[in-house]
Amino acid sequence: MAPSESRRRPLLHLAAFVCAICSNYFFTGEWFSRFAHLDTHVWTWRQTLASVLLVLALILATLAFARRDDYPPAEAPRATPRIAAWWWFLPFLLTWVGANALYLWQGESSLVRWLWLLSLPALVLPLLPTFDRRDFWPLPLWEYLLLLTIVGIAFALRYLYLTDLPFHADNDVAIMGSFTRELVLANNHTWVGMSSSSHQYSEHQLLAVGMRLFGTGHYGLVIGSVLAGTATTAVVYFIGRVCWNRWVGLIAATLLAFNHVHIHFSRILFGPITTLFLALACLFCLHGIRRQSPVSFALAGVATGAGLLGYYSGRVGIVVLGVVLLGYLWRSRDPDFLTRLRYTALALAGAAAAFGPNLVYAATNLHSYNGRGNSVILWNAVAWKHATETYGGGWDVVLFEQCRRTLLAPFFYPDSGSICHLTEPMLGSLAGFLLVLGLGFGLRRAVQPAFLHVLAWLGLTFLCGGILTIDPPFWPHLNVALPAMSLLGAVGAERFARLFVADDRPISRIAVPWAVAVALLLSGAQNFIVYFDFATRHVSARVLAMREIQDLESYYRVVLVSTNTRWDHAAFQFFCPDTEGRDIAPADFLAQPLELTKPTAFLLFRDAPVECKKLLQERFPFALHEDVKDGWGTHAFTMVRVLPEGFVAPVRRTSLPESARLFAGWPYLLGLGILLLLPGVLLYRREQMCAAVP
Repeated sequence: MAPSESRRRPLLHLAAFVCAICSNYFFTGEWFSRFAHLDTHVWTWRQTLASVLLVLALILATLAFARRDDYPPAEAPRATPRIAAWWWFLPFLLTWVGANALYLWQGESSLVRWLWLLSLPALVLPLLPTFDRRDFWPLPLWEYLLLLTIVGIAFALRYLYLTDLPFHADNDVAIMGSFTRELVLANNHTWVGMSSSSHQYSEHQLLAVGMRLFGTGHYGLVIGSVLAGTATTAVVYFIGRVCWNRWVGLIAATLLAFNHVHIHFSRILFGPITTLFLALACLFCLHGIRRQSPVSFALAGVATGAGLLGYYSGRVGIVVLGVVLLGYLWRSRDPDFLTRLRYTALALAGAAAAFGPNLVYAATNLHSYNGRGNSVILWNAVAWKHATETYGGGWDVVLFEQCRRTLLAPFFYPDSGSICHLTEPMLGSLAGFLLVLGLGFGLRRAVQPAFLHVLAWLGLTFLCGGILTIDPPFWPHLNVALPAMSLLGAVGAERFARLFVADDRPISRIAVPWAVAVALLLSGAQNFIVYFDFATRHVSARVLAMREIQDLESYYRVVLVSTNTRWDHAAFQFFCPDTEGRDIAPADFLAQPLELTKPTAFLLFRDAPVECKKLLQERFPFALHEDVKDGWGTHAFTMVRVLPEGFVAPVRRTSLPESARLFAGWPYLLGLGILLLLPGVLLYRREQMCAAVP
């Protein structure tokens, strides 16, 4: 390396670092944190300067990483595997075409679902002998144990107080839960089409898996999201390992494990299962390109098609896959274009196989299939009117604001919706700085398949789920791109850290990885502490009432005294299904005589006049009155518990928490845990045998 180059590169990295830190300061008023409570409705010269510094940091990061910083090229794949003869795929064609034709003729039936299900192994099994496992097995034992540790931390952060946090349970969660429970109790296995909840039946059926294993309550509804969010950290590790190296994989998994937005959505419903499928599609697609593995292309398509069955944001997966496959056909150095075309066809066949008869439904009922997308897409007349009134300008102002709010979601703007409503941006300050470095590194290498896929994943999600939809940033759409952000951040961290590792300084090989690990852990711990503090305080009066009702003894009935709060609201119907309750308007409550035949809890909301409370005090002087406040100290409602004269409470049976009572699904989790430990045992025995060989 020339002396001038030696001086220039560290200065560029230092300049990028200074610009990123200063950008963070002018955005948030903090140097190394990003969790102050901000008024993001106000834009001043400070935010403008911060944006300029952020763009400058990205430009400097792009210039700082020269070609000599590239990752070593992948080893040449073994001889291009031969795809099975076409007649091996006749079972796939017969089952898939049969399922779609039968659905088109008579609608969904058990036979349609069985043919659809059988089409998946019919496509994949003939290709299994072509799988190249070198990128997945074997691993060094220390690496596998470190991965298990990261995955274990990710599970703990997503599982801790699962049915209590976040304390606020959004109305959409209750609506999804109520409809999913109806499917389970009715033994309804419909997978094709849109339900009355404006979501696909298939999305409800994915959630129903947890309910069928763990019960039809809140725990059964969200446990699948916890497991999917946890599994995504492992998949992200393998993406990093396959495409770059083990350190990128481990750093990416750690960044995702501690990300507060991913933790939140892994505890609810909107995104984690879909995100897992998108990550699997990325892993198999890039593995297929790297190793010329036909089965990996097919599995990438299957994962993409499965993502289409979940939440709306999963639909970006088919666009991402299409972009990457087009780039593969155009840029690949494989001289056999026909082989590349066959691999592309396998990926598309996999997507069609997983999507199944939903493809017919979407083609024949496109407006219905778009669901809520019809009303939130920017060019919808109502949505456009809303945007112009919100921003106070024409198309240029609307486009500028949409881009600004979406692109600054990782760095400044919080969630605009109520499903999360966390008042901080998507990334902590360290993760945001690393993302800038990774973007700078990746943009100069965007034609490489790995960076093309990750950048397309990130860019198309922000385009379709933010810039082109109203009121960005809406995190239920954008959270599916968090693995892509984690991978880019990990690339930036690994390449930046290598600047401080030198062959002539052995201590640097130990000190630098430990410094990176400590920084990631401290930043991650801060992320979780901030999220935990928010999740324990943020709650609406209605949800707070639901929480209080859940804690009542089972013999209580509930009366809501309010003008606006109704007992038939989804929050009460889903979370308190076994409680007898009703609502009554304050005027009727004051006019009607109170007849008490069983223990009753009266909840007097803020809109109930003080006379309602006085009436209960006069009528039941020995009743228990409790003023309930939300996390910010604001009065939410008064709960008055009344027992009829002579009532003797039944002996209370000792009951275990919901998570401990739902034994039906625990054998599956126990089996999964054993399966995760078995590779470690095998790796240990393998290393022992290798050490014994002279």
